[in-house]
Amino acid sequence: MTKLELLEEIKETLQRDDEISFDMKLEDIEEWDSLARIAMISLYDQLFELLITFDKLKKCKTVSDLVELVSNKLDS
Repeated sequence: MTKLELLEEIKETLQRDDEISFDMKLEDIEEWDSLARIAMISLYDQLFELLITFDKLKKCKTVSDLVELVSNKLDS
């Protein structure tokens, strides 16, 4: 999976109609709430068999930060 493919997965997980970009601040995304964080944990478990903690997600400030959590599992 590439970063762009993951970006699309994140957008779908957030159930967002508008486009998202790597530099978007999570706090500016209306759909980014506690349920979205739980959905993100589930997404990373499904895609990468990786358990992301709620604390790690709370430290993420941008969409890019979300991608960086699994950057070692992504294709170039």
